[in-house]
Amino acid sequence: MKQSSMRLTYNRPAPVIDDFLSCSTPECAWEKYSLPLGNGFFGANVFGRLGTERVQISDPTLTNPYYTPKTIPRRRSCASGVNSMAELLFDFGHEGAENYEMSLSLDDAVHTVRYTHEGVTYTRECFTSHPDRVFVMRVSADKPGALSFSVRNVIPFLGEYNVEPGDGMGKSGEVKASGNTLSASGRMEYYGILFENRLRVINNGGRVSINSDSLTVEGADSALILFTCATNYELSQRVFTEPEHEKKLGFSPAPTELVDGLINSAEAKGYDALLESHLRDYHALFGRVKFSLYEDVPADTTDVLLEKYKKGERSPYFEILLYHFGRYLMISASRTLLPAHLQGIWNAFADSPWSCGYWHNINLQMNYWSVGSANLSELFIPYINYAKAYMPLAEQNADAYVAESYPDKLSEPGKNGWIIGTGGWPYKIDGFSSRSHSGPGTGAFTALLFWDYYDFTRDTAFLRDFGYPALRSMATLYKKVLIKRDGAYLVEHSASPEIEHNGSYYHTVGCAFDQQMVYECFRRVIDSARVLEISDPFVDELEAMLPYLDPVLIGDDGQVKEFREETHYASIGEPHHRHISHLVGLYPGTVINERHPEWIKAAQVTLDRRGDRTHCWAAAHRMLLWARCGRGDRTMDLMRSLIQNNVMDNLWDRHPPFQIDGNFGYTAGVGEMLLGGSDGIIRVLPALPKEWGRGEFSGLVARGGVEFDCRWQDGRVTYLAARAKADVTFELRLPEGNTLDNPEQSIITLKPGERKVLIAER
Repeated sequence: MKQSSMRLTYNRPAPVIDDFLSCSTPECAWEKYSLPLGNGFFGANVFGRLGTERVQISDPTLTNPYYTPKTIPRRRSCASGVNSMAELLFDFGHEGAENYEMSLSLDDAVHTVRYTHEGVTYTRECFTSHPDRVFVMRVSADKPGALSFSVRNVIPFLGEYNVEPGDGMGKSGEVKASGNTLSASGRMEYYGILFENRLRVINNGGRVSINSDSLTVEGADSALILFTCATNYELSQRVFTEPEHEKKLGFSPAPTELVDGLINSAEAKGYDALLESHLRDYHALFGRVKFSLYEDVPADTTDVLLEKYKKGERSPYFEILLYHFGRYLMISASRTLLPAHLQGIWNAFADSPWSCGYWHNINLQMNYWSVGSANLSELFIPYINYAKAYMPLAEQNADAYVAESYPDKLSEPGKNGWIIGTGGWPYKIDGFSSRSHSGPGTGAFTALLFWDYYDFTRDTAFLRDFGYPALRSMATLYKKVLIKRDGAYLVEHSASPEIEHNGSYYHTVGCAFDQQMVYECFRRVIDSARVLEISDPFVDELEAMLPYLDPVLIGDDGQVKEFREETHYASIGEPHHRHISHLVGLYPGTVINERHPEWIKAAQVTLDRRGDRTHCWAAAHRMLLWARCGRGDRTMDLMRSLIQNNVMDNLWDRHPPFQIDGNFGYTAGVGEMLLGGSDGIIRVLPALPKEWGRGEFSGLVARGGVEFDCRWQDGRVTYLAARAKADVTFELRLPEGNTLDNPEQSIITLKPGERKVLIAER
């Protein structure tokens, strides 16, 4: 199928509004106007400026701990965390240029700036290559010898401390110029992180000279700028279990040989070969899914399209662009060592928003809800590897929690399951206590991601080796924290994430969030054992307990109760809170389903009462919940709300400040509108809004590992084909009034790689 070009376009550069210290400037240019590139190893933000171009570089392993200052006020919920690797500053001196154009091609992951200055047309092309681990910029002029500029490589935030004297989070470093290269090296004190980067300029014509701390190009036809960076971070269990922070990386040498090898290899390949390998790698991922609503590419720039959308002028193209932008961000952020954090792989500040952490009471999970449907499941592997590294510490946390709260149920160390609190970082994860603001359901909320990875890929080797053991171990913990009360098994120290009552976090017994997550965990352990044909008495015990978990209770107003003791809606808690955790059994869970229509109805009451206008990620969760209810027009309401209230000019989602989970959640929501289902049932167009009366998609994946191509007109499917990744049998559900070519064969069986046309072209 054909798909319109997916490009972000602008006719002006990012304004010069820079706050390099924190997220305290409402119109921060980095957050709202810069355009992101990334290769999984590091992120680059390009501003497209004419006088001094700024390219900001982030490396997620270059980080200080989350830190709340004791002697000075915290600034708008900002703390430490991921620290900026470099600021690359290109002095072009082309203010007042004409015919300015800037774009970011999502199809190719290439950033382009073009303009005319004093009769010369200049072009800059940038990309970050995953296979070559390098940032590439080519600058050219359309007249021989017309290109002159200088470039600086600046290490930000050097000092003896980060936030306040004595915090132990100083940063030292220096930049040296030699030949055509600016080499930076340094150390971040707290974890003993050694970092290095290289910037190299290869001129075509003219000459390159050293001028103090910069390189100057004079009289060139074009120039190639290469940049790479690394730290001595290694993802390992020791990084998490070593109690002394300064020893966590004590075994890791400086990455000198690595960065020198990378920059030399990139120079040897040259621009054309670097671009070719980048495109081949990127296209193999991004090109898997296409989506069209049959609207041509609008003439308006992206910021103008957004402005019009916020005033009520819908653009189907913009809705698709934002969907693919989420896929682009995932490919850019989650390819290698670490998973995508709260800002993906990007951050420009000394005090990064919420430390750029991995927050496990919805934000981390939402980051990865889209990957299965969007045909990008392998991009979840960085989180799998991250979990394997933190798992021994998570088991220690479980030992400590059971010893504190259930000493009579304490088993030997490492045999009490595992648990994770809300926060996670490259060097540690939070433990858990009975006073945490989110209940122990956070663990299952995380572990369900492992089942989802299996369900979309049908990778039984993964399920056997890690997915099932992780789910079973989580269930082991839950068996210890459940108490029998009023004929039900309830989580004793329970909390619905971040909900306050009478001015403090509310703690209770058996809130809906925890009960639903325990239910989902038990279900997936049982399902995994069946897939793997495992006979286990422990699994039999879970199956016997399942009917007594009370995952859903209905209140006096017909709502799903957030708390067992709740009567009317929000008689406890906050009526319009951003979290809507008592519906996690609807999405990402499945316990609230069509077999219980009264629960679906109660979920809709809760959604209406909670309200549509909220933070970016919270709007995305509501969007997903309405889609699971099969309400396409209400799902569209939330899509509009998210775009109109939360999306910035560069399409990043604003909490505020910027959080990437809203972008990923939006992509997941669109996928759920087009293709849904669970437990052996696949639904095509389950939440199609009236506005999307005609369209098509190809390459979307349903649970069961089935890839679909679909076309529809006026809500009626006109073409449908399915291809299986593994042996699969499923029941197919179509929108009302639609029929298969063979209506009696709604139960479909496919072999690995088999493709079947289910509805021929009509």
